[in-house]
Amino acid sequence: MNWLEELRSKLLPIPKYTRDSGEPEGVVTGAQADRYYDRTDDLVWYKTTLSGNTGWKLMTAPTISGLGVWRYRTATDATPATGRMQFDSTTIASVTNMYVNVTNDGGTDMSAILATIVANDLMYVQVRSDADLFITVQVGTPSLSAGVYTFPINAVVGQGTGSGVTNNVPVIIATG
Repeated sequence: MNWLEELRSKLLPIPKYTRDSGEPEGVVTGAQADRYYDRTDDLVWYKTTLSGNTGWKLMTAPTISGLGVWRYRTATDATPATGRMQFDSTTIASVTNMYVNVTNDGGTDMSAILATIVANDLMYVQVRSDADLFITVQVGTPSLSAGVYTFPINAVVGQGTGSGVTNNVPVIIATG
């Protein structure tokens, strides 16, 4: 498998957008990640199950549910120390997990906020001093072990134009 096929295998299909009136649950058939706009009540729904006409969830307005500064670590093991975060690969196209210590760079325990992140949430990671160096990922179901959250990466949904992040650089993590 070449690098492009590998990247494609990690991306979710492009969601389909449907418009109609009324709630979609039990009525509108779709695939996971599809969106539905209810024109009557001005609401947006998203599909959480693989197929069929059930599994529609109401989307709420996006909010920032977590914001903090960690220091990026170029190591690829699953054990970032206090104040650190890292990926399981230094090649973005190969990343499958993001690891975040529950304590941020300022020494604040962020475990309560990190615990609110669930499958299909988006996480935005940016070098604090360079807006061109960022990545936005959709995560899978997170897990916690020994003070480190593991966030499986379902898809890279946005990426900056900068090149390379060095070890120990402060990064901002926002979720929502």
